[in-house]
Amino acid sequence: MRARNAHDDILDAARAVVSRDGPGRLTIEAVARETGMSKGGVLYNFPSKLELLEGLTHQMIEAFELSFAEFRVVTEGEPNPTLRALVGAFAHFETFDPDLSMAIMAAAAEAPDLMAPVNRLLAGYVAQVLAETSDPPMALVILAALDGMRFQHLMHLPPADAAHRRATLDRILQMIETLEPKA
Repeated sequence: MRARNAHDDILDAARAVVSRDGPGRLTIEAVARETGMSKGGVLYNFPSKLELLEGLTHQMIEAFELSFAEFRVVTEGEPNPTLRALVGAFAHFETFDPDLSMAIMAAAAEAPDLMAPVNRLLAGYVAQVLAETSDPPMALVILAALDGMRFQHLMHLPPADAAHRRATLDRILQMIETLEPKA
């Protein structure tokens, strides 16, 4: 594990601002106030708000990849291990602040390239899932269900209660049980 530095402190402050004040209030000035640094100190590490959002995006990707890797080890040797690991990582994803994801999505509307690393990551997972199953359409339906649940979480759409989400994830796992692996 690497040592913490000003870069990490600034990203933590940016997440705190988004969580507390909402994505529209994320500014270099707000992050500087949150860290107790000067605006110049923040700009030294992140020369623009876009670069700050890129840093947050990369941090979120790293956290998701770590979570996925942990679940992938657990599902090794089972049929459709990548799909199973994605379900586990998705359940963990719900611990991420949806306001941070919304801030990144809002920035991506202005700078679509911001989503390129996320798209590459997800495309890699989809390729792995499709390589592991003999029923690609059903695997894609399951992935679409996970994407829909993630969207519901981000947008605070119903059903918002944890019991319904857990029951839905359990049903998805049952669907994966019936999904034939590639021979």
